[in-house]
Amino acid sequence: MKKIISIILIIAMTFSLFGCAQTNENNDIAEFKDQIGPYRLTEREEFLLDAYGLISSSQIVVYNAPEEATSLNLNVKTFENKEWTEKNAGSISVQNGSKSVKSITMKRLDDYAIYFKLSAGLKIEYTVEKPDFTRFGSSHAYMTNFVDIELNKEIPIAIMAYTSGTTMQSFVVEDYSDLSRFEEYDYVQIVTVEFGDGK
Repeated sequence: MKKIISIILIIAMTFSLFGCAQTNENNDIAEFKDQIGPYRLTEREEFLLDAYGLISSSQIVVYNAPEEATSLNLNVKTFENKEWTEKNAGSISVQNGSKSVKSITMKRLDDYAIYFKLSAGLKIEYTVEKPDFTRFGSSHAYMTNFVDIELNKEIPIAIMAYTSGTTMQSFVVEDYSDLSRFEEYDYVQIVTVEFGDGK
């Protein structure tokens, strides 16, 4: 029941927050030309998300895809045998020519599942087989800066790491290519997006 309420809340928050994005001067459409990055919450929006306990377990990213982009691929990978194992979470067509910024909202759930809501209307719940270890701690990193979108190139937007140990090192999403950073964790997930041009 708690999971269902949490999902309903994040959907409601996404619609209300993203509705504000059209008028929020911190999220001006011109600023996002061919870029992807974190949605900049206003103080009011941050207060509301924090009141529902969603700040640390959720992220909203916004993007304005290049005109040549035809698809957006959403990937979730796990760190296994010292490499990323890809598990495609979903793909949508990108409709260009729209004047609005698009969004991807993600919420980490307690059972290592990840709930996604894309502004194009697609809802995905990425579930995993529960890892076999007793979780003691966890750490996560979300995208913090805007980056240019390069077609057919993965862009990391979140990393979640879980351990049965008592120590953890910090990391940022840009560390995803440095595989040695994640060897001490029992279970690691990374979320990436890739804009394709059909070639």
